[in-house]
Parts: sequence; structure tokens; C-alpha cells
Amino acid sequence: MPIRRLIQASGLLRARLRLPPARFATCVLLSLATLHAPPSAIAVGVDGYDTGRSVCLLLRDGRWISTRLERFTNDSLEFSTAVAAAETGVVAPAVRSDILACVVGGFPRSMTFMTAVGASSIVFSDGQLLPGVIQCESKQCALEHKWLGRIPLEIERLSEIRVDATRRAPARLDSDMLLLSNGDTIGGFVLSLGEEISLETTEQSGEGPSAEPAEQPKDPPSATEGAGPATRRLRMERIAAIAFAATTETTSANPIAWTSDGTIMRVADVALDPVSGWACTPAMQDVGVSGSNIVITESMMQPKALLFDRGALIPLAACGTPRTLAPESSYRFEQSPEIRVDPPEQALLGLGEIALTGPTRLQFGLPERLIAAARPSVFTCEVALREPAPADARLSVEIRYGGMSTGSVVLDASRRRAAVRLEWTAKRGDVLEISVTDGGNGVAGDQLVLERACFVQQR
Repeated sequence: MPIRRLIQASGLLRARLRLPPARFATCVLLSLATLHAPPSAIAVGVDGYDTGRSVCLLLRDGRWISTRLERFTNDSLEFSTAVAAAETGVVAPAVRSDILACVVGGFPRSMTFMTAVGASSIVFSDGQLLPGVIQCESKQCALEHKWLGRIPLEIERLSEIRVDATRRAPARLDSDMLLLSNGDTIGGFVLSLGEEISLETTEQSGEGPSAEPAEQPKDPPSATEGAGPATRRLRMERIAAIAFAATTETTSANPIAWTSDGTIMRVADVALDPVSGWACTPAMQDVGVSGSNIVITESMMQPKALLFDRGALIPLAACGTPRTLAPESSYRFEQSPEIRVDPPEQALLGLGEIALTGPTRLQFGLPERLIAAARPSVFTCEVALREPAPADARLSVEIRYGGMSTGSVVLDASRRRAAVRLEWTAKRGDVLEISVTDGGNGVAGDQLVLERACFVQQR
């Protein structure tokens, strides 16, 4: 592989590695000992200015790499990277297909991702979320997105409509649920969307008995004895949110992009050019629009994160409520453990933060698709003291994944965070167990967070 520049000065090695676009070649990534590259590890050009875009890349082997990316296409990578002579790093080969995800700009202070509260939004069954303005005509509705344009609302593609972005309808597996502006809920099946919603009702639980006459259904159910479900019509302006019954998720191999305005969308192509920056071609067919091949530039979308293979990444935060067990040893009286799991749908890449107060033991059940795959998977995360932490905070954490264990990892003032990586072929009955115990100085400050905790399926 040609190396265009190799300069060593003042203990700093600067290397710029290029993949020929014509071949799907091997390039070299630099894996720093820590997840955050120190200032001395930032690559700069020969002329003294920074090159590339700062990114954190998740490889398919579960490692995060902090580097500066210069060019990125479907077939090739080009990036700058450097390491101080005193740093210990592991140089490992990687190809374009080894990149599973990318966080643009490096790790943010928080992975929390929220859509604009002033806009409506629609959520697709495959996790795409588009904020905008919902516009309804007599027999159809559409969302006007500020840079994707008009997106039709097709019931079979959607999992949610949030007319009021701050409110959510309760989700059910056996029926659609409508949340009205006054807080009432109605269950049934939405037959059509327009200025009026046609709803085949299965229940009216949660709807107050003292509704005003103007809020009565326009087509009341017939009085025929033994009649089936009734059909109601409700004005769209009365609706705060709709949660549709779970349907089979549409399969798509297109990458997913999170953008600064709260959009989560699938893209057909992703590119980074050193002059024009990031650019994406939206996969409009995945939202029900055909014949569109627009290219969205960085100035329009401002990407925050990219996921290139959704099926290979399973966030721990999406694995359901953990089971709590009594800690093996404790210096405190028994009390309920404190656990906070951030919703995966409100986090970049779905990697919601998990916060624990020790001493405690938690067991997460493994998702069925991880077990059914019957091939190795990697659990990866970073464990850290929850800040602000006392100066004398000290705790021990152990994570077990099937038959593998991290052993006791001690966090204190001198080591406030540590990377975790365990590889195992999940079997039925296996769990992921997290044990937090006191580090020997009392329980004050025994608070832990798991950052970017997820399973990565191996190929």
C-alpha cells in the first residue's frame, strides 16, 4: 500500500494512508489504547493545518477507533491518523466493509438524540423518524420535511404518527391506539388517513363519558344486535398521536443516518469528500417515494451518526428490563437498586446510556436473533464512574457474557473509565450479567454508567 507521507518530528508520527478507489483494498486503522485520542494523536497535514473530519468508527470486531476521516465512499476509505511516539497503539488491518458505524465529530458529551419538539413527526416500522409538518387533504395525509420534501403517510409503513412531538400514544400488538388531544385513548384499526381518520373501533377504553356533543362520532355504531366493530370518524385536528399495531419490519440493507435536525433516515449512498464534505443519497423508496435521486449535502443535513448494517448491531438498552439479583456482598442495608436505561430510540445509533448505583447485580436476557444466529458475537461498551464523582470514589465492576468474564475491573480517581469487549456464541439460557460492588472505601460514589453498550454480530 503506498504511503504518501511519512514524517517523524518531535516524537509525532504522521501518516496519511490512501486506498486506491479501483480496488476494495486493505487499509490500516490505528487503535488507540483509549477511546478518545489525545491532542498529540491528531493528524495534521504537512503544511501544519488539520486534515480530515474527526470521527469515531465502530469496527465489526467491537473496537472503537478515534481518527480523522478524509474521504469515504461505498468502495474506499481515506483517512489521516497519527500517534505520539510514547503512545502504545495496535495497528490492525481493516477494509471498508469492516466499518459498522461512525459517530461524526467524535464522541459527544451524551449520545442522547431528540427530535425537534416544535414539529410533528412520523416513525416508520424500520426505525426511520422524519420531523416536519403534517398536512392533510380530504383523503390523504403527508409530511412536509424541510429537505426531503413531501412524504406520503402510508399506514402499512408506519409505526407512529406524532402530531404533537412531545406526546406518544400507548403501543399495543393487537390494535392501533389513538391518543386524543384531551388525553383520551381509543383502540381499533385505522382504515384511512385524511382530514378525517376512519377507525374501526375495538374498544373505547380511556375515553371520558362526558364528551361534548361536538366530539361524538359522526357515524355512530348501528343498533343491530350482535353487530361487529363500529366505524368511527375523527377529525385529524383532534389527534395528538397514533401508535400502529406491530407489523413485520420492512427489510432494507441501506445504511441509516442520524442528522442534527432530529431526522433518522435510510440512505442509499454515503460519501465524504475533502472539499464538499458529507453527502447522502436518501433511500426514498424506503419511505414510499419512488423516482427520486436527490443528493443531500452536509450543509442541509449535518450528519451526527451513521450505521451501515443495522442487523449486526443490537443495543443493550433495547434488550428489555433487566432482572435484579441480590449482590454477592454488600456493606449497605438492603434497598431497591437504582437503574436508569435511556430509551434506544432517543440515542444516536440506538446506544442509550445505562446508569447503575451499586452494589447491585443485573441480568439482561439475550435477544432471540442473537441466539438464533448461532455464531459469535461481541459485547462491547465503556464502563465509567458517573460524573461528578467524589475524589475518593472507588468501585469494582464485572461483566459476564455467557462463559466469558471481564474479571474485576476497578474504577477510581486514577482510572475513571475502561473499555470492555467480550466475544461469545450465545446459547439459549445465556444472559449478560453486570455486578457492581464496593471498591473498599464505602458505598458513597458507587455509581456506574455503561456507555455505547451493544452486541455486534460477527460474520
